Amino acid sequence: MTRTDIYVAGYVDNGARLTATLWTNGNAVALTADTQGSLATAVTVSQNGDVYVAGGVAGGVADMAVYWKNGAVIALTDGTRQSFAEAIAVSGGHVYVAGYETDERKGFFERVTTQVAPNEFVSADVARYWKNGVAMALTDGRNEAVASSVALSGGDVYVAGWEGAGSVFVAKVWKNGAALALTDGVLSAKAMAVTISGGDVVAVGAEFNGSFDVPKIWRNGVPESLSTGPQQAFAEAVATAGSDVYVAGYTGSSAMYWKNGIAHALNHAPSDADARSIAICEH
Repeated sequence: MTRTDIYVAGYVDNGARLTATLWTNGNAVALTADTQGSLATAVTVSQNGDVYVAGGVAGGVADMAVYWKNGAVIALTDGTRQSFAEAIAVSGGHVYVAGYETDERKGFFERVTTQVAPNEFVSADVARYWKNGVAMALTDGRNEAVASSVALSGGDVYVAGWEGAGSVFVAKVWKNGAALALTDGVLSAKAMAVTISGGDVVAVGAEFNGSFDVPKIWRNGVPESLSTGPQQAFAEAVATAGSDVYVAGYTGSSAMYWKNGIAHALNHAPSDADARSIAICEH
């Protein structure tokens, strides 16, 4: 008989600061002390059962990108510049991280000035991912862009995120650097996470409907809504086990996960919480 463990990463807001939190089968464990601000954004489980969580902690000068391996924190940056780890994947001993490090005066993501015409320049955040510390740019700096998730399949690298198109964002998945648009650019949308299941590319995020964000799943580019309101909601992470699809995120002030479209609340008022990642381990 197999046992299924459900790991969800996110944060709890105690009114004074955010604390990075890992839920295992609904049981919460803080990843930092109550006195240090922190945030967990992603979780993955290696083949040998090690649990990796990505995120950031508040530093003296700037926030630091970190990840936790089985609860032990490992810093990715030295804390001299604003940085954050948004996503993590592990394969063959290699650690892949999507995130950012930037000059704090330029904003939260790496900002690059690009010449687009004679005497015309634009400044925009550039989506990137790192393999063992080596960076790859996914966009050219002409539009605002963010890489929010990374997934691996064979030798292929999939990254989810979004890129600006005029006044809106377009949800995208990049496969080995080649972009696939998930939305048409009429209303803003963001892809927050991606995974590969049985050859299918499964991405999640949200699309604005004119009043509030609607959580979405895109399977090979085909959209499905997880809720229709009336509260603001967002899908922020995805994992699969067999034919089951698990999604983490929030509805209103409640951290949530959905299993095959059925919603489960992880907290209740008066706490304000958000589930940022989810992983499944069957054994």
